[in-house]
Amino acid sequence: MYGRKSLLAGLLVLVMGTAASLPAVAGEPAFPQYSGDEFQDLTRLAFDTLPSLDSPVVPGPITESSSLDDRIWNRAFARGYQMTPLAKAGSLEWVDGYLMQSSVTAAWTDLQAASGLAGYPIEISSAYRSLVEQRSLFNSKLSGTTDAAIDAQLALTAPPGASRHHTGYAIDIKESGNNHGPFGSSGAFAWVSANNYENAKRFGFVPSYPPDASSQGPNPEPWEYIYVGLDLLLRDSPFYDVPSTHLFAAEIEWLAAEGITKGCSADGNYFCPKAIVDRGSFAA
Repeated sequence: MYGRKSLLAGLLVLVMGTAASLPAVAGEPAFPQYSGDEFQDLTRLAFDTLPSLDSPVVPGPITESSSLDDRIWNRAFARGYQMTPLAKAGSLEWVDGYLMQSSVTAAWTDLQAASGLAGYPIEISSAYRSLVEQRSLFNSKLSGTTDAAIDAQLALTAPPGASRHHTGYAIDIKESGNNHGPFGSSGAFAWVSANNYENAKRFGFVPSYPPDASSQGPNPEPWEYIYVGLDLLLRDSPFYDVPSTHLFAAEIEWLAAEGITKGCSADGNYFCPKAIVDRGSFAA
């Protein structure tokens, strides 16, 4: 009897010790609910503010045919693909056999631990990819040169330069022992995505290509997530595009609080801090 009690006590200490390293659910601040297009806006804003990123490259070669490349890029942009920033050299580190930005490491480790404790063990199936790797991946799956073949490939794979994996802030996840393809019908996905992806947001992640976003490039991908950070997710500013880390966050919040500005969008969610101010706006 004593041995059984000791074993149970030891397991309890182990579980509590593991759980103690995770953000608590009770008492956590409530996350805003985001639509698919708002998740896309958050991702773009994150790429403007997250550290260790270089500017996107111009659309470059994909195949050995420049005319075919032009057709691929035209159709890619028509689908909503955008060029993404590139991870700075030396900013990535190895985790579970994959490269990612250092700030993603702890967030992924905590998400994985929390999912495991909930009974849904998960693993990474992809993280950072270079331009060369993305070009090879795209070409290996391109089945022909017709518009239909190009569209079929763009529905599944970004052309090199337009993949969010270039940033080091994107990860693909899967259920342990499976590949990422069936992740959308798994219990792990149900746990991650419940209540507007609350369990993903708890650790700073958002869906990269959610099902209700418009013109986002590939088809929805339930397995891909972007680390945007809790500061941006919690929206401690009245505007989506002015996180607390913004250089003029305090001044912009004061303008909003005083009623001097309602932002640049009809819904009042955006301030557009990089937009050019016209004479009418300045006068107001």
